Order: sequence, then C-alpha cells, then structure tokens
Amino acid sequence: MSADQVRAARRLYDEREHTVEQIGSIFGVSRTSIYRALRDKPGQAKPAGRRTPQLRRRQRCDRAGGAAGDRTADSGGASRGGR
Repeated sequence: MSADQVRAARRLYDEREHTVEQIGSIFGVSRTSIYRALRDKPGQAKPAGRRTPQLRRRQRCDRAGGAAGDRTADSGGASRGGR
C-alpha cells in the first residue's frame, strides 16, 4: 500500500464507521494487510519479505555443515578400508 493509501486507511479506521474488512475491500487488500499497515509507524522500516524456498534450503544446509548436493567423488566406498 502506498503512503497515501495507508493514511486514508488509518483515517477510515479511526472514524470507526467501517470494519477492517470493509477498508481492505476499498483498497483491494486483505484484512491482514490493513492491520499490518496500521501497525507500522510512518517512516519505520518494513520487515523483510518472506524467505524464498532456495534461501530456506541454503540456510538448512549451512546449519547442517555443508551445501546441498555436496558429496565427495570417492564416496563409493574407497574410503571404507578398500572394500
């Protein structure tokens, strides 16, 4: 939502004549978006967006101690005593 839309939504909300759902339908956004816009203070940095699946995967691999698909070439058994 633009800053002008947020100001208008806040004004409608403060007037107490519309529900949050109605305000959301006026601006074409969800109730959650209205609540989020009302919660955030003007000039406040917006929280980071959702993490992408690739980033989540990379973070899991980093916690596990390696990268996805990171395998050694001799993992076929050569390092198991020559069997």
